[in-house]
Amino acid sequence: MRLRRAIALLALAALYYSIPNARLDFTRFNCHDSESYLALSHSLTHGRGYTRSLPPSDYVAHEMWPPGMPLLLAPATAGAELPLDWKRAKRVTATLGLIGLIPVWLWARRLADTSTADIATLVLALNPFYWHFSHQAMAEVPLFLWLVGGLWLIDRTWSRDRVPLGRAAWVGLACGLGMLIKGHVAGLALAPLAYLGSQEGSARRRLAPWLVFSVALAIPFTGWLARNQTVDAPGPDGYSQLQQLRMADPMDPTSEVRGATGSLASMISNLRTYTIYHLPSQVVPALWPPEIFAWRGSGWPALALALLLIGAAYQPRPGVRAALLVGAALAALNLVYGYGGSPRFWLPVSFLLLVLVTIRFGRSFERLEPVRRRLLAAAAGLALLVNLGAYIAAHERAPYNRQGPWAELARLFERVGDGGLQSAGVLTPNPHAFQLTTGLPAPMRVAESTFEHMVSRLDGRGPQPPTGSVLVLAVDPWGVFALPRPTSGRELTGGPPRYPMEW
Repeated sequence: MRLRRAIALLALAALYYSIPNARLDFTRFNCHDSESYLALSHSLTHGRGYTRSLPPSDYVAHEMWPPGMPLLLAPATAGAELPLDWKRAKRVTATLGLIGLIPVWLWARRLADTSTADIATLVLALNPFYWHFSHQAMAEVPLFLWLVGGLWLIDRTWSRDRVPLGRAAWVGLACGLGMLIKGHVAGLALAPLAYLGSQEGSARRRLAPWLVFSVALAIPFTGWLARNQTVDAPGPDGYSQLQQLRMADPMDPTSEVRGATGSLASMISNLRTYTIYHLPSQVVPALWPPEIFAWRGSGWPALALALLLIGAAYQPRPGVRAALLVGAALAALNLVYGYGGSPRFWLPVSFLLLVLVTIRFGRSFERLEPVRRRLLAAAAGLALLVNLGAYIAAHERAPYNRQGPWAELARLFERVGDGGLQSAGVLTPNPHAFQLTTGLPAPMRVAESTFEHMVSRLDGRGPQPPTGSVLVLAVDPWGVFALPRPTSGRELTGGPPRYPMEW
């Protein structure tokens, strides 16, 4: 059995490393965040402090994203000069995804048995979205893995009749460190509640460890918030994640702050418009194409499938109830968030459902006679491999977001990086992605900076270069222009630019 696991892990590693997705993450899931994580990581590993601003002379303080994800990406940026080696970066993220299968297996074994844990871990590893997000510099896979590791620790701790307060404290602290990856880890605060009904003793005796756990859970993120009181960051770099939850547009500093009515309306809209589609498309094989539910009335079967998955995930066991409570907490945070309909925010919830559903049916599978079990395992494994292969092939054919000229922008950045362009400053959309790809300085503080080149739309949309500029490189509809003289960003944009800039 151990030999089979070793062979399976080596085969998965070969699959994950052989297609590194060594490119910018300008996908339909993300067009901004991953390069920010990498920029923060590069600054940390090069002793420049905690800033997304990559030009050495231009430090911009940052408060929005805690340092957990940039630290996980440190092996990709430590000792590396720009332009970034994208293969190295994606191998690091793939390694995180592969190593993360260990806590998944340990947790699944706690909820079932060894054979079922093998099945659940393999099903997750062959899920197209787990493969994809193990090849993006994003927080969704690390968040899910920290949640699973936390659920495993909590189950080991709260499954006993008496929980020592010291153990509850260190488990809470270990879980709370995940909030430095993403604040959604706060959902683990609900997990111990699933065990209280099965423990003996007074309510005080049962609640005290949970309260200690919850306080310890909050310590790392509280420390992060305290640190933020000592720095002054501009624009979105100065937003806290708590502040973003209340904003109608979390990335617009002029956006209104919603009250209870506005938040409730956002939750209903996100649920009806997005959530009921994301859960089945991310869990059920062959439902991953984005157009699969693009027809009138598709919401009803999507809702039925989502409810069926939730029902199939449930088992009357504290460990399962704990996971469902955590999933419900994540779902609530997503629903209230202004951008919470984005499919990537639902991946940790979907992965939890996928593992729980597999455990539910995996236990029934183990009761089959050996011949039927082997035939069914071979057929299911082949189907999952074909499904993942089809997803990878589709992604490699069209790896960038089709809603806009993202593929062309990525090709332009790559051509600039290969073309030997020299510049003291380039005004561009996605300045972090540009500098990571080209190595050329692209200051964040546009209004206060001076530029020699400008990336602009050739179709007249967005900021345009001044008269006398020379087009030096083009990938329609984008072009790189040499400016007639060094020009301030305020002059090029007509004033302090809105963030993000419209192009």
